[in-house]
Amino acid sequence: MARTTILIFLIFFSFACAHQTASHTSQKTEAAIPIHMSFGAVWDDAQRCTEAVKAGWRLPRQKKKLRLGTWNIRWFPDGKPGEKANKYGGTDVEWLACVIAALDVDILAVQEFKLTRRGKNALEQLIASLNSLTNEAWAWESDICPDPTRQHVGFLYRRAKVHLSHITSHSEIDPTVRTKNASEVCPGKLRPALAAYVASKNGGVDFHFVTSHLDAGNTKRDYGNRTKAWKLLEKVYEARIAKENDSDFIFGADFNSIGCPKCGVRNDKDEIGRLLSTLKELKYPLVAAKPSVRCTQYYRGRSGMIDQIVHSTDMTEARQSQQLISGICAAASCRTLDAAYIGALKYLSDHCPVLMDIDDTDIDS
Repeated sequence: MARTTILIFLIFFSFACAHQTASHTSQKTEAAIPIHMSFGAVWDDAQRCTEAVKAGWRLPRQKKKLRLGTWNIRWFPDGKPGEKANKYGGTDVEWLACVIAALDVDILAVQEFKLTRRGKNALEQLIASLNSLTNEAWAWESDICPDPTRQHVGFLYRRAKVHLSHITSHSEIDPTVRTKNASEVCPGKLRPALAAYVASKNGGVDFHFVTSHLDAGNTKRDYGNRTKAWKLLEKVYEARIAKENDSDFIFGADFNSIGCPKCGVRNDKDEIGRLLSTLKELKYPLVAAKPSVRCTQYYRGRSGMIDQIVHSTDMTEARQSQQLISGICAAASCRTLDAAYIGALKYLSDHCPVLMDIDDTDIDS
């Protein structure tokens, strides 16, 4: 009798453990996309990307368009603050060059670049790889803040497609007070805006293209700095018009729109609503085109919408455009991911490129 009771108990215990394990596995599968999912050749690994690009694959685009974009490439080239690379080795520069070539972008605003010796060497390697992959000459520009280890903003562009002039770092967008070791162009604690007047060499569109990287975090101070920066775009706009009298203005940036619960702004959706409402009410109104998906970044496997491209309301060449969000964000449709297993999020960035195609004709209003 005792043996029978023990046997029944063991059978019941084994069944319960198996049921618990199955339930746990089921919940994990429902919560995250399986780690073996392919995100497409360009985004799965460097080798497949190179094979696809050399075979001629490019992200489709219409004729007579100029393609611009913005992308936060996390702490390039080290993947983290400081002088050394992270435990994964930092940015995979060859893969990054391949992805940019595949995006078929004419000018790309970038954020979180370091200008240390390693950073500049990596930038030169990136340009050399782009030149080789595309059979075109590329170039880069950055803000001129003197600290090489800080996060810089910049442009990568195809020299045969666009001409850049009036390249200027604008401290007007930084709402913070002057720091002890501040420079004239970067007086505060945050990033300046970098701007250039961009003229197409193939069509005729020309415009002021501006990028920046607003304050991160969900505290009242962080959110306050961001909302001040939104309104300071008026000063950046005026500074640009003083250099070149053209009202066409495009701002592509990491807005860091993550919300501030203590400010009554629960999440990215709430903050974006306030952002777009504020931009429409500026002295020189700005609007955002509709995004193709509702996320531009992954944090701990969950997606968020923190990067945007906005443009002046009277810029006719941009009125029919869409914000085309590429990369893992598009491939996963913003679903939850087991991010620890996804190479692109490790070796490239936890952000996704945001692109916009505008009419390559000069139809200033």
